[in-house]
Amino acid sequence: MRLRLWLLILPLLVAGTQVGTAILDRLAPPSYESVELFSPDNESHALLPVVVALGAMALVCAVVRLATSAPTTRRHPAWAFAGLPPLIFTLQEHVEYVVGHGHIPWLLAANPVFLFGLGLQAPLAVVAYAVSRALVGAAVAIAERRLAARARWRRPPLSPRPGGTDIRPRPCFLRNARLTRGPPHALVV
Repeated sequence: MRLRLWLLILPLLVAGTQVGTAILDRLAPPSYESVELFSPDNESHALLPVVVALGAMALVCAVVRLATSAPTTRRHPAWAFAGLPPLIFTLQEHVEYVVGHGHIPWLLAANPVFLFGLGLQAPLAVVAYAVSRALVGAAVAIAERRLAARARWRRPPLSPRPGGTDIRPRPCFLRNARLTRGPPHALVV
């Protein structure tokens, strides 16, 4: 269950972080900008469709796998939604700054633009958490419904008769019918 849940959570967290970074890049002054990971003027922009396709594929596979087997729990690691988006954002901004400017940004965390971007991660993490809970809830409901339907259609086990012979239960349309051999009761009487 844990791997399936993480395959669902991580693409949502990374997508939320990248949306926050894209919003920050639109609002940031030119002095703050450096080599942005998926900006249109960067070579890595060509990798964006591949990264999105891989993330979507992992997300769909996780949801399908959750829907085909009923998990025992619906718990989400809340710490992941609280801690990973700021961590991913901070690491990405520092790496981009080092690549763009050539030195380690010791005071980047004090920059108001960086702090705005860091604060922007909180509402996006809440949205990712809500989407993740909805997807897991829907997948678990589908899995539970499938298991209930399978149990309903499964044949009941053989039930022993008082005489020691086993019989199969009658279908519902024959439950009250008399299934003995011989002439109809009205003719015999």
